[in-house]
Amino acid sequence: APRIEKTFDALQVWAGEALPPPFCAAKQGDLRLCSAHASAILILFGNLKKQGVVRMRWLTKDREFYRTFFSMLAYIALQNLIVYGVNLADNVMIGAYSEDALSGVALVNQIQFLLQMIVNGVGEGLAVLGAQYWGQRKTGPIKKVVSAATFVGVCFGLLFMVVTIVAPRQVLLLLTNEEAVIQEGMVYLSVMSYSYVIFCLTTVLLAAMRSIQNVKIGTIISLSTLLVNVALNYCLIFGR
Repeated sequence: APRIEKTFDALQVWAGEALPPPFCAAKQGDLRLCSAHASAILILFGNLKKQGVVRMRWLTKDREFYRTFFSMLAYIALQNLIVYGVNLADNVMIGAYSEDALSGVALVNQIQFLLQMIVNGVGEGLAVLGAQYWGQRKTGPIKKVVSAATFVGVCFGLLFMVVTIVAPRQVLLLLTNEEAVIQEGMVYLSVMSYSYVIFCLTTVLLAAMRSIQNVKIGTIISLSTLLVNVALNYCLIFGR
C-alpha cells in the first residue's frame, strides 16, 4: 500500500541506514512476515535509543498547543460546571419552598442523572471519533458519526420519556417508599418527562461541536440555560 511504502521510506531516511530484510519484505506487501516485521521495529528503535537518536518527550515546546489545550479545557470544565449548577439551583430554590417538594425533585433528578450519564457516554464516543476525523480534515465520516450518535441519544430520550409518562409511580417506587415524596415527584416528573428528548439531542450536538474544536457555543448555551432556569424558578416557585 502507498501508506506502508511511505512509512518505510521515512523510517529508512530517519534511521540513516538500510532497513532489515523483514522491512523490505513488508514494504513489498508480504504481510506474512508481520511478526518478523514487529521484531525488526523493536530492534531498530532499541538501537536508535542507545545511540541517543530516540528520546522520550513527555512535554512539547509548541506554545500554540498549550494555548489551544487550556482554552478548550477551561470552556469544557465551565460548561460541565454550569450543567450541574442547573440542578443545584433547582434544589436550593425548591428547598426554600417545601421539604417534600425538594425530596420529590431530588428523586426525579436521579432519573435525570442516569439519563445524563448514558447520553454523556454517547457524546464522549462521538467526540473521540469526530476529533480523529477532524484532525484528518475528513468531514464526511463526521456527519455519519453525528447522525448515528444523535439517533442513539434520541432513542434513549424517547425511552425514558415513554417509561416515565406511562408508569411514573412505578419508576419512583424503585427509589423510595415515602408516599408524600412520591406524590411530589410525580408532579415534577409529569413536566420533566417531556424534556428528556430535547436534553439528549442538545447533549449530543454539543459533543459534536466539541469534536470540531468549537466549545464556546456550548458554554454560552449552558450559561444562558442556567440564567433562564433561575429566573423562571424565581417567578414560578415563589409566584413573583
